[in-house]
Amino acid sequence: MGKVSRASILATVVLLGVATSYKVLTSDLTFSLFAFYSVTVSALVLARFGLAWKYKPADYPYWQPTVAVVVPAKNEGKVIRDVLHAWAQSDYPRDKFSVLVIDDGSTDDTWTEIQRAQRELGTRLQLEPHRFQENRGKRRALAWGFRATKSEVIVASDSDSFPEPNALTEIVRPLGDAKVAGVVGHVTVRNPRVSGRRYRLPGTTWLSGLSSRLSPSLGVSSA
Repeated sequence: MGKVSRASILATVVLLGVATSYKVLTSDLTFSLFAFYSVTVSALVLARFGLAWKYKPADYPYWQPTVAVVVPAKNEGKVIRDVLHAWAQSDYPRDKFSVLVIDDGSTDDTWTEIQRAQRELGTRLQLEPHRFQENRGKRRALAWGFRATKSEVIVASDSDSFPEPNALTEIVRPLGDAKVAGVVGHVTVRNPRVSGRRYRLPGTTWLSGLSSRLSPSLGVSSA
């Protein structure tokens, strides 16, 4: 969001907050709960805009580890091929990341679409498909993927989420800081009525303050 638009929004919020607070505090409800609530909410909104205004992305050290993206999929035949093609568009070095996609006992054409994507992508994506003959659940599919890789960083992603090209780069960057143990990518809804979500990165948040790094580090790319 540009400086002009942010300034306009902040000014609007300030004016609305002041007007609302003045009207309430000068009415017969001066000491009412409603008055207290209005003033408090206005203060919180202003505080959030103030913090957002001052926010600056942290300057993390350069770090480019090997990365494994683990994608569990069940009955995602309509989108899984496109999702894998989206991962192939990543700007992360091709020889440093792979995608482990696990078909968790799908009853549709998910496995067929995974194989189709593998043929189409060829060497453009290090794709490692695996198939469960029966459904084991997302948790076990992820656990299988975590155990199957020796990469330094593991990224867990949903099978209906489409990463932007810089997603892996932005997810990995904070993990170069020894105080950071996990990263969560920002997810935006592409169409609330249709299966499929899209990552919007940068815009990462992270968990910090842990006493030691995880090995391998875990980068969680969707919530």
